[in-house]
Amino acid sequence: MSMQVASLEVLEKANVPAPQARAIVQAIEIELGSAQNVLATKQDLAVAIAGVKTKIEASARSILTQMYVAALAQLSILLGVACFFVTHFKS
Repeated sequence: MSMQVASLEVLEKANVPAPQARAIVQAIEIELGSAQNVLATKQDLAVAIAGVKTKIEASARSILTQMYVAALAQLSILLGVACFFVTHFKS
């Protein structure tokens, strides 16, 4: 691990003893290094977005199918009611 000279200088100018300044900078570098492993890359995000997009498309197809089935059912009911009135109220 390479300590940042600028960081050490800032801490030393704030009257932090050199050994403590080095320890602080090392701790910060360790944390930053471990954070690199948990951050998502552009490729990770692209894969996640593609997965979500696929789920949304599947959901949209399902909803569209349900909508058409409901419309067909309503049309069937309306035709049945119309047929009932036509056959029972012929005058």
